[in-house]
Amino acid sequence: MSLLLPLLLTGCARMVPGQVADGVARLAIRHVGAGMVLVNDDDVCGFASPDVAAHPVVDGAIGEVGTATWTVTGCTLDLGPSPVVIDEDRNGDTTSASGAVTVTVRKIVTGQVTGDPDTPVVPLSRDAARFVVDRAAFRDFSVSKSSSDNALRLYDGELRGGFSPLLAADAEVGACSVSTPNATFTDITLGPARAEVTSGKRQFDVDIADLRLDATNGVVGDEVNAVRGEVTVWHHTEAIDRAGERDGLDPDYDPDRFFDSYACDDALARPVTYACDPEPALVENVARLVVKDLGLVIKTVDLDETCGFGNFDAAIADLLNLGTAIDLLLGTPQTVVLEADACRLGGDLFPIYSDCVGTDYFLDGTVAVTGTKTVTGKLALDADPLRPQDRQSALVVIDRADVSELTPYELQPDGTVAPSLTLHGGVIGGTYHPVTGEAADAPGDYFIVIPVGEFEHVRLFDADVTLNNGAMGFPMHLDDSDLYAFTGAYLDDANWLYGTITVDGRVWEIGAGSAPVALDPDYDQAAFDLSYECIDNLAGVVPVN
Repeated sequence: MSLLLPLLLTGCARMVPGQVADGVARLAIRHVGAGMVLVNDDDVCGFASPDVAAHPVVDGAIGEVGTATWTVTGCTLDLGPSPVVIDEDRNGDTTSASGAVTVTVRKIVTGQVTGDPDTPVVPLSRDAARFVVDRAAFRDFSVSKSSSDNALRLYDGELRGGFSPLLAADAEVGACSVSTPNATFTDITLGPARAEVTSGKRQFDVDIADLRLDATNGVVGDEVNAVRGEVTVWHHTEAIDRAGERDGLDPDYDPDRFFDSYACDDALARPVTYACDPEPALVENVARLVVKDLGLVIKTVDLDETCGFGNFDAAIADLLNLGTAIDLLLGTPQTVVLEADACRLGGDLFPIYSDCVGTDYFLDGTVAVTGTKTVTGKLALDADPLRPQDRQSALVVIDRADVSELTPYELQPDGTVAPSLTLHGGVIGGTYHPVTGEAADAPGDYFIVIPVGEFEHVRLFDADVTLNNGAMGFPMHLDDSDLYAFTGAYLDDANWLYGTITVDGRVWEIGAGSAPVALDPDYDQAAFDLSYECIDNLAGVVPVN
């Protein structure tokens, strides 16, 4: 009797080849998904391995739409005879596998080419990623799910086809970079193959002469939980055409539970969306860096003693020559205007300054600055000859700064280079109202230069630029800008940015007067205070409400 029972079960299965074909179709798609999870995560010979990950073939120019292709060739993934959990969703449902599969597969991602070998393209659409399985040879390979009583073991057989996960927008920049379980399977072929099907407590062997399927896991476009094609078992060909919540690819499909299985991923934008457009975030970051670039140009010309604003002694001498000796004795405030006329600055990684926490700033490239710095204060016959009597007695106006291949760099203490904006050409200018610090040795005198202040009418026009983030580069053309910002914090003003910027003929509004965005999205007041509190002779950081 113990020998007869398996024969009866197998015989019963042969009597309903259509039902068996349905089950094989559904379970074969599960095999494809499991195989893709394994090869994508494998760090020995799969897509996560250094040899594969570091050598994509990129087709397309930087800044244009192109492709990056990674290829895995003859990678054997052997899990052994006992089931191993290979995936767990947000509901706690697990997928397990055992046995071995040898795969040759390509991962092709379409998007904006960046020039970064680690992230060679930024996906721009929800269907930007595709896996092409050129060959997957199974050996006693079984896949099961904790939420299902059905499983398939492929004793042998080769599978081919395509797999495309639906990509959702990420929370950081809105690019299509978060893979979801919503996916399409196209041109899946298998056979001949020998398999074992488990359905509840029943197990039986089946010969799969041929299998040709397309399928949708979850929801993609108008397709919901679908599988279509044909399967030939025991010389019987069955047409497969199943879709919908109750009778599709997954007979236990529940749309709410399926959504919950991935929707709480912290990397996803909220609400979850497949309308992916990283351009708004890129443009906003460009606006931030336009202001930062002007700030570092101002810092450089302010320190320059040759043709910049650093030649204070000559300006004071001019005042004395004009007969201000009596005003000096009486302590009458004087106004000094410092001028820069096409003052050429920069060079190869020209050092600007280092802050109190070890961040170094450089100008790489050149800029010719024309502008003025106006300071009002009492005169003193010492190393700091002009003493403003409040924190806002200075004004810097950059009429124009002609740039040539200029990149202001911020090198952080850990060796990381912060995102930067290369100005290949163009003219930048604007107005800066610095907030100055109180001198420790002269209470009531505010002549200590600190990195706090307000920018007005920051203009960058007719400029080809490249946004640099690590090794990634995003080239674009800036027609013009009109930006307003506050760097640091003083009283009620802190770390804001708004205005307009025109990129490739399109005008973008950055924030608004009543709802600006953060100039520095990672701003922390305590950390900012640390960056300048050690400045020589500074009485203390400026007050913030």
